[in-house]
Amino acid sequence: MMFKLKVYDTATSSYKTVDLNFWEWLKLKLHGYVYWKSVNNLPFYIVCCEKHGYFTDYPSGWDEEFWCPFCLRELKKKLKEEGWIRDEGFSCR
Repeated sequence: MMFKLKVYDTATSSYKTVDLNFWEWLKLKLHGYVYWKSVNNLPFYIVCCEKHGYFTDYPSGWDEEFWCPFCLRELKKKLKEEGWIRDEGFSCR
């Protein structure tokens, strides 16, 4: 049994349909992420954002976290509105 998911691919900045088998789908539902494929020796995962749906990402930072690109855009917009970010970067109030 295969499950089809609409996933935002961060590597290509486009949506694609991905087929997952039952065990991959179950891991995604239980853990919130599942291994997808390797690109240039980076392990890419399909990750579930409760607000924006599924996206691909690789573990980032010391804690190897996944960051939803849409949540990051919303955060950047909010920080710009509050004056914490200018076009050239962060500001020290």
